[in-house]
Amino acid sequence: MARLLVEPHFRLQGKVAFRCLDPVPHPVNFGGPHNFVQVPGFPRRGRLAVSFRFRTWDLTGLLLYSSLGDGLGHVELMLSEGQVNVSIAQTGRKKLQFAAGYRLNDGFWHEVNFAAQENHAVISIDDVEGAEVRVSYPLLIRTGTSYFFGGCPKPASRSGCHSNQTAFHGCMELFKVDGQLVNLTLVEGRRLGYYAEVLFDTCGITDRCSPNMCEHDGRCYQSWDDFICYCELTGYKGETCHQPLYKESCEAYRLSGKTSGNFTIDPDGSGPLKPFVVYCDIRENRAWTVVRHDRLWTTRVTGSSMERPFLGAVQYWNASWEEVSALANASQHCEQWIEFSCYNSRLLNTAGGYPYSFWIGRNEEQHFYWGGSQPGIQRCACGLDRSCVDPALHCNCDADQPQW
Repeated sequence: MARLLVEPHFRLQGKVAFRCLDPVPHPVNFGGPHNFVQVPGFPRRGRLAVSFRFRTWDLTGLLLYSSLGDGLGHVELMLSEGQVNVSIAQTGRKKLQFAAGYRLNDGFWHEVNFAAQENHAVISIDDVEGAEVRVSYPLLIRTGTSYFFGGCPKPASRSGCHSNQTAFHGCMELFKVDGQLVNLTLVEGRRLGYYAEVLFDTCGITDRCSPNMCEHDGRCYQSWDDFICYCELTGYKGETCHQPLYKESCEAYRLSGKTSGNFTIDPDGSGPLKPFVVYCDIRENRAWTVVRHDRLWTTRVTGSSMERPFLGAVQYWNASWEEVSALANASQHCEQWIEFSCYNSRLLNTAGGYPYSFWIGRNEEQHFYWGGSQPGIQRCACGLDRSCVDPALHCNCDADQPQW
């Protein structure tokens, strides 16, 4: 049987590998007031296509500008309020404008792919499936000779870049023009295109909000060379939300001429504790600070025992325990009024025994004095002046009588 030798219909030339080589990023740092990178395009084509990656903290900046061929107009891609805005201006026609993306000034890398051809334009951000923006519009596209990334040369009249947008500040990489990856090594060596006020193979973006320099939960926003603290709803003001908006006490409001009412106070000033609302009972020569709590109404307690005691926690309105403590520390006098009504129920039990009831102070210590008595004395007020119903006891409730 004859054997037929078939020659293969392909040949290998050069270095061939059985894998795809991803392009190596060469970031470009845009940090000057008039920075730009200008690269040549492929003129008079019917489809314009560009792509690139960028990262920035700035809300605004020119990403791309290109004049269309045959005097048909120009194309601009600009960052505005954290999204990419597209503007296509054509002679004798209404300008086409649309946008894509959200909060793209977050300091991370984002990829932009844009294409425009007759009656159609599309842009996608980060290759998110289904998230591209497509627009149908009467367009006539002829590609121009140059593409400007990051800004326009000054003066613009000689370059053909006539954008009013501010220069982009941040980093870019992987420039593609009409499907061709731009060789930035040639650009850096001034053998391809032009550039000004940029650095190659580096990205000098700095995170100025980490750590957050804004105090009291102020929100930090940053740009290329600065950061700003937004202090709304924090109760503080200043460059870093350090200065308190509110006075430290009701007495301070009294001295400023205020009358009784609800006021926000900040007992620790610029300290870590938050301001809170209190009622200021302002008299002629002093002011009382009243902090409301959730136990203003009578709570009936039945069946309490040593094994299953009743716990009556006091929760202060608008303020944490630490904030109320700061107020107490800054006050000349502090008191908490609690009413204990008894019916066949003992309070201290006996003069020498362990009390049935006690209250816990702000430092988690137990207290056994009630009704006008003194700290450290296990008595009520009647036990001090010996006016209790039963002289042998130190509180009226300990008489255990069937009446309120």
